Amino acid sequence: MIINKNNKFIYKKSVVLLITMLFISGISILIMDNLKDSNKFISLSQNSENLVQTNVAIKNVNDEVKKLLNSMNEDDLNELIENLPPFIMYANIKVILDISIYDQSDKYIINKNYSDTLDTTLLENIDYRYDLYNIAKNKKIINNRQVNDIINEYVSITKDTKILNIKDDFTFALKDYNTSKTYISCNYDLIINDAVSHVDMIFEHKSKKNKYFDFYFKSENND
Repeated sequence: MIINKNNKFIYKKSVVLLITMLFISGISILIMDNLKDSNKFISLSQNSENLVQTNVAIKNVNDEVKKLLNSMNEDDLNELIENLPPFIMYANIKVILDISIYDQSDKYIINKNYSDTLDTTLLENIDYRYDLYNIAKNKKIINNRQVNDIINEYVSITKDTKILNIKDDFTFALKDYNTSKTYISCNYDLIINDAVSHVDMIFEHKSKKNKYFDFYFKSENND
C-alpha cells in the first residue's frame, strides 16, 4: 500500500487541529463549570466573587493545559503549540495564553556573573553588566517577578534601558533542570470581571507536577 506524503501531512495537520478544537471546547466547559462551582463557594464563604472564580479557574485551566500537552508526542508539541489560540473567552472569564517549550540553556541566569562575557547580545544591550551582577548576586531568586524587580532596579540605578530589549531572555536557575528532558512554559493572564491575575508555570512534559509555579494578582482591569 502506497501512502502519499501530502495526504499523510494533511492527516497529521487535521489531527492537531482537531485536538486544538477539543482543547478550546474543554476550556470553555471548564469555565462554565467554574461559574457554577463559584456560586456554590460564594454562598458558603465571605470571599469575593472574583477571588473565588480565580482560584477555581486556575486549577481547571492548569489541569486542562497539562492534560492536552502531556497527551502529545514530543515531535508534535511545537506544531500543537503554534496552533493554540492566543486567548479563550466565555462569559466574564478571559484566558490569554502564552505557551512555549522552555529551554533554560537559552536563557541568562539573572544572578550569574556575565561581566566578562563576549556574548554579542549582552554586549549590545547591557552597558553595566558588573552592576547587574552586584544587584543580583546575593539574592535568593525563586520566581520571575524577582527577576523583573532586579532588572527594574538595574535600570533605575544605571539609567541603562537597553536591557529591556532582552528582558525576557533572563530567568532564575530552575531547580534540578535536566537538559535531557522537555519542559513546557505556560504563562497566562486570567481576567475575571475587573480583576487581572497572572499564572507563571513550568512543568516537565508527561508529568503532572510543576517544576515552577507562581500566581499573583496584577491589577484591576480598566478596559
